[in-house]
Amino acid sequence: MLSLDPRNPASNDSLAMYWLDAYLRIPNDPPSADDARIQIGLLRRAAAMQTSLARVRAETDSLTLVIHRQNSVAATQTQRLLEAEAQLNRRRRNSPASNRLMCNSHAHEGPVDSPPRFTPLPSTVFPRFRAAS
Repeated sequence: MLSLDPRNPASNDSLAMYWLDAYLRIPNDPPSADDARIQIGLLRRAAAMQTSLARVRAETDSLTLVIHRQNSVAATQTQRLLEAEAQLNRRRRNSPASNRLMCNSHAHEGPVDSPPRFTPLPSTVFPRFRAAS
């Protein structure tokens, strides 16, 4: 019973279960056999709970590791994306084609007041909506 005492710094559940089981094997059905059976049942449940808790902790640690890895990958990809965007913006600002486009941005093909050209789609594209002829 000393192995079950929570005040005992060297308490050991498996040792206590062994001695309780040995106690129950005494042939004359000891007077506290029911208590010993209850304690064995509780010790087994506690052992099962500890095993389950260890499994849950391992899963939690594994998931935490996955989250850290994903955060690291996301941060790296974000940094690369920002660098690529900055590089693209620098190239756009420094390219001669963009300078020509900026200088010719006010050039028009026709007169300023002319309406935009409209080319109707063939009637096979939208058979229900035919251009008025």
